[in-house]
Amino acid sequence: MRKLSAYEINQLNKHNIDPYFLDLNSIDNKPVEYITGFAEFYGRDFIVNENTLIPRIETERIIDLAFENLPEGKVDFIDVGTGSGAIGITFAKELERKRIEYRGILSDSLDEALNIARSNIKKLKAYSLEPVTSNLFTSVSKQKFNTIFANLPYIPTSRISTLASSVKDFEPVSALDGGEDGLDLIRKLIYSTSEYLEKDGVLILEVDDTHTHKFSEEFIGWEIEIFTDLNGKNRFWVCKINS
Repeated sequence: MRKLSAYEINQLNKHNIDPYFLDLNSIDNKPVEYITGFAEFYGRDFIVNENTLIPRIETERIIDLAFENLPEGKVDFIDVGTGSGAIGITFAKELERKRIEYRGILSDSLDEALNIARSNIKKLKAYSLEPVTSNLFTSVSKQKFNTIFANLPYIPTSRISTLASSVKDFEPVSALDGGEDGLDLIRKLIYSTSEYLEKDGVLILEVDDTHTHKFSEEFIGWEIEIFTDLNGKNRFWVCKINS
């Protein structure tokens, strides 16, 4: 029988679900975030369900990296493959908190996921953001951004079966499986990004810990710096067009 952790018990209590009345056999390894319908990210609660990945604390550094590479003046950004909208909405709310002018788009190829992002826009009052159904940039009007986020599927296919049951059996596989080396969609994005990124702009990606410089050197014309997450694992690429 499943044994709830202290974190899980706290999350259940926070969202008014009595952990002692849960049928632990029926929920199996279902993540507590899907039980409560909420996940915390950067100090805010986001609505989530089985159509979206659960935003994780490791991903929070992507917001800090964006601020470390913030352009002067107005910020024009897009969060590609937004899912629940956690990254794009958090960035928008932090820009608002710092009184920085911005324009932002949240895009996702799946309407089911984008509907969750819309709910989070409303919940967190990020009304300046525009949700767009788009497969990468295909349905985004031609325009330039100075900040682009993307947390696309990046796990190599061969590793999907090794993931914890709470991940592989509950989170959407389409948002996890990045193809043979984990870079299928990331490659497509990088190859098309130059049309949408300002000359001095930045593309920030979350990647697999196996995506070392051996992989980033493939992208000619780009300067790519790798940053680690709070566990010291390779996790982010900060990409700039070579001048």
